[in-house]
Amino acid sequence: MVNPASTVRAGRVASDPLSGESPNAKSLGFSLVHEQHGTVVRVRVRGELDIASGPVFENAIEGYLSGPVTALVLDFAGLSYLDSSGLRSLLRVHRLATTRRSRLYIVGVRERVRRVLSMVQFELIVALCTEEGLPASCRWPAKDLMEPSRPGRESDTR
Repeated sequence: MVNPASTVRAGRVASDPLSGESPNAKSLGFSLVHEQHGTVVRVRVRGELDIASGPVFENAIEGYLSGPVTALVLDFAGLSYLDSSGLRSLLRVHRLATTRRSRLYIVGVRERVRRVLSMVQFELIVALCTEEGLPASCRWPAKDLMEPSRPGRESDTR
């Protein structure tokens, strides 16, 4: 079943229980778009993953992993910046996914972000891959990745 896409923006009120965000994250334009097909969750990450947006990222991912999820795909095509605080958040997300028995994949990594991940050899613990390099069970049609689900739309999986 396809769950409706949901969006978490760092511009929400700080008391929002879903985001748990820092007021400083508001100016970053950080956002997450979440989609789920079956037991695979895909999260499109936009903006900067740093000390201000890290808690937003971690809290949202924890919520997305609350159900039965076998794979978490983080799409970093829109991630423009990653610092050491963002790396810490990624490590926490990796630990959370591992404890929930979910496999973590990162796709669409820009060169600037890839250099940061390579400096700490992050690829040794998390699969950095292309869309084509994802296991078949983690892919779905490209059109579904671009448009949010609409009410009444049938799932591609039956």
